[in-house]
Amino acid sequence: VSSEKIYILDSGNHRVQIFSMQGNFLGGFPIPVRNDDGVFPESWPTGIAVDNQGFVYITDLEDKSLAKFSSDGELVSYLLENLTPNDLTIGGDGYLYVLDENRVLVVRTDGVIIATWRTQAFGMTSITVSDTVYIGGLRSVLKFSRDGRPLGSWGGTGTGNGEFLSFTEVAVDPFTGYVYASGGGAVGGSVDDRIQAFTPEGQY
Repeated sequence: VSSEKIYILDSGNHRVQIFSMQGNFLGGFPIPVRNDDGVFPESWPTGIAVDNQGFVYITDLEDKSLAKFSSDGELVSYLLENLTPNDLTIGGDGYLYVLDENRVLVVRTDGVIIATWRTQAFGMTSITVSDTVYIGGLRSVLKFSRDGRPLGSWGGTGTGNGEFLSFTEVAVDPFTGYVYASGGGAVGGSVDDRIQAFTPEGQY
């Protein structure tokens, strides 16, 4: 969300769609791809962020890149390449946080990497930033400081409170600090189709 607009990363259709806060369609733009290895013949975008100047940043698993676009979808530049990016967010500090396999890249909006830190977690799929960094992993939520120090984690396999069945997606409320996580999936006949809310310390 930026400037009263909602930007939707429509990965399957290789595009960004833009809506008003009331859900009215305002426009969109396609996401180009330069590399065609025959696995994904088109782009496969995995993360999107918008800065306070309206520039749109997109990570692309097929293109292995972090790209910068204008607010109307014109390609400005490729900031980083040779990535395996799973997600992207922008922090209140104005830096981009790129989830690249098992590491996090902290990147200025001109593409300069100012920090890199790794984790031992498996299956990290989503990242969100408030005062701290939350990463969704395989049936878990992990918490880090902005400089990469582990601050805790929670989760487990199942459908009970605080448990997940699959890879988790995370979001944080910038006002309350509450962490929202979904770990939807189906295992052995069990289905998890909910969003769970936690305190910043991981209390359900």
